[in-house]
Amino acid sequence: MRYLSFIILPMLLFCSNPKAGGKKAEVLQGTEIGIESIKDNGDGTLDIAVYLYTTIPVAGFQADLLPKEYFNLEGISGGIGEQQEFMMKGGKSTFLGFSIKGAVISESESLFLSDNILCILKAKKKQDIKFPLEVSLDPIIAGKKGVKINSVTKPFIWDK
Repeated sequence: MRYLSFIILPMLLFCSNPKAGGKKAEVLQGTEIGIESIKDNGDGTLDIAVYLYTTIPVAGFQADLLPKEYFNLEGISGGIGEQQEFMMKGGKSTFLGFSIKGAVISESESLFLSDNILCILKAKKKQDIKFPLEVSLDPIIAGKKGVKINSVTKPFIWDK
């Protein structure tokens, strides 16, 4: 019996899914874009992780970070957008990304939002924030040849 526990315990540890409790995309067909997390850096800036779950190749994206009166975008980097060598820019409350070379973001392999981080927005707070705050995106997603793709977005409730 003692030796059996040496076999079963490691199996349970290695076979369990550590992300089983993570947030998942709700769209089964199409595109879902939203905010996965917001990290306050303590210096007046925020790191806002934007996710993109898609079952359709995406050639470009543009979105406004809402509510506009709370945020000023200073930069955009990382995530799938950077991996695909998308040109990404952000300013005021709008950010966008596309590939000059014609690359696309392919279909998502995982439903977990944390596996589908499109980019990280560096934002500066314009004013003091009263929590909880509903933060959302107003996106435009483009497919191959610039065809607009309908997308779903869910608000993120930011509660410090």
